[in-house]
Amino acid sequence: MGSSYSAVPTKDPFEANVAAEFTNLGRSPGTLGSIDPAKCPVLRKNRYVGTVKDMAVVRNGVVITAGHDLNLALHNVDCGDITKRWYDSKSDVNKVDYGCDNTRHIVLTGSKDASVKIWAFGQNSYNRIFNGHQLAVSGVCVLDGKFIYTKIITALLDTKFASGSRDSTIRLWDVNRSAALRIKPISRNIVTHMCFNSKARLIAQSSEDQTVKLFDKNLNLTATLQSKSNNAQVHCCFEPNGTQLLSSSSGFEGNGCEITVWDLRMNRALRQLKGHSDPVTAATFIHQNVTWKKLAISCSQSGAIKLWNAEEGQCLWDEVLPVKSSLTCIAPFHDGNFLMAGTNGLVAHLQVWGRAGRPVLKLSSYEASPKAASQP
Repeated sequence: MGSSYSAVPTKDPFEANVAAEFTNLGRSPGTLGSIDPAKCPVLRKNRYVGTVKDMAVVRNGVVITAGHDLNLALHNVDCGDITKRWYDSKSDVNKVDYGCDNTRHIVLTGSKDASVKIWAFGQNSYNRIFNGHQLAVSGVCVLDGKFIYTKIITALLDTKFASGSRDSTIRLWDVNRSAALRIKPISRNIVTHMCFNSKARLIAQSSEDQTVKLFDKNLNLTATLQSKSNNAQVHCCFEPNGTQLLSSSSGFEGNGCEITVWDLRMNRALRQLKGHSDPVTAATFIHQNVTWKKLAISCSQSGAIKLWNAEEGQCLWDEVLPVKSSLTCIAPFHDGNFLMAGTNGLVAHLQVWGRAGRPVLKLSSYEASPKAASQP
């Protein structure tokens, strides 16, 4: 992953201070570049309070975290530093997404107070707020768009985003309008997660009604994927090329608790990945160079982590973290590294390694509250 970071190339004047901080980070004794793999994992100083609910990848080694402590954080994974914090003084942040068109950046959040907010890297509070949902926002995703910044006000041209809520509606927004462009109510559609794939040009949305729904960029429903198990779908994630989708389900004592691999060309389930005994809170495809097979990673409410052969449905590796935490989200990078986060302020950095041609997981570093770290 490298041990020092240069600025994200952008013309955004708000980000000058943050870019300088990235450049000055340099190499520290705790960076991955200086860690002997035999001495891993590294326990870092805890920087979070409560639950880290969601993460959004900015680039390899840099994520934005959101959580129960009412703030967002720009987290440098390599050395564990928090480069930037934003504070939402009113409510927990449930979901976060990040978008960039190579010149401009947008940080989008959905909160427990039913609001959607846009944040800028160089400001401590939100840039804009969008109201309309009646209950907590439980899904947000940035769609394709173009951005422009002026000296007086931030303007984002032709930029849209979608949000979903526990009020059974999803909404399409334009960043330059305070009112939603389109509101789509669907009976019993309690949204649990949303994501967008630019290649497929589709929005995926998981729901407590046991389905995953696919929409185009105008919120026209294109398909409803019905799970074989009678359990809520709590998370969904596209394969990068947009041809497959993962969804994970709730359950109890192994009943349910599976990951479903969907073929989006035929809109049908290819296989189920079974092995978790508690609700699977997140699952995602993972980038790696160990095997030609498609690999997926999943985490559960009990803290279990599993590495899967997504093409054959086999569990390749089980990992248990040395802390007591319910895992909530995954942030995959493009180099075989990824983050896990959860309760008790846990953020853990893991890697996919090759051992005798077999992919395995290796815990590189982690941080958690002292109480959690002392209770494996």
